[in-house]
Amino acid sequence: MAFVPFENCVEVSIKFIWAGQTVYVTLGFCKDGFNEGDVDDLAGILGDSLESDLMDDLSSNIEAVLIRITDLSSDSAPVREYPIALTGAVGSASINLNTAGVISFITDLRGRSYRGRNYIPGIPGTYTSDAGELNGASIIAYLADYANMFEAAAVGGWTHVVLSRFHDHAEREEGVATPVSSLGMDVYLDSQRRRLKGRGD
Repeated sequence: MAFVPFENCVEVSIKFIWAGQTVYVTLGFCKDGFNEGDVDDLAGILGDSLESDLMDDLSSNIEAVLIRITDLSSDSAPVREYPIALTGAVGSASINLNTAGVISFITDLRGRSYRGRNYIPGIPGTYTSDAGELNGASIIAYLADYANMFEAAAVGGWTHVVLSRFHDHAEREEGVATPVSSLGMDVYLDSQRRRLKGRGD
């Protein structure tokens, strides 16, 4: 796949170690005319938010170990890495490695190019109501965790966006970044087989 550039945007990959397996969560952000200092600030904002919010709602058998931020302006633009050491705060063992809660990133436009999601790893077993569903309290907690993260980024001048590299199954010449206007989450757990042991990074 050819590199698809985006103007004034970065892609964030948060690396987790979950029961010995490496998993990633990715996010897109844009800020007009950002510089290296702005990127450093964004890493700090995200690290602080993980520590104060999301990690409080993840099992103690998952750790966040790295924030990687890639400048998407060109294929030679900088990639910066920020080691972190954060462990989930919930003592309950997590659900299976391939199972995740899905939080949706909703924009004001319709179509596959204008929506995104995260598959939340390390969900504690106590946050489920049965083998296939989250309980209501956990959904409220995860929506608040992500909302707090994006609000903190916005204070720093960063807009949370959905990054689109394809349209009608064809690669774009230039990527399209669409601001996220709301978040959504339902009770149903989803699956990512590549997170099973021996299949990931």
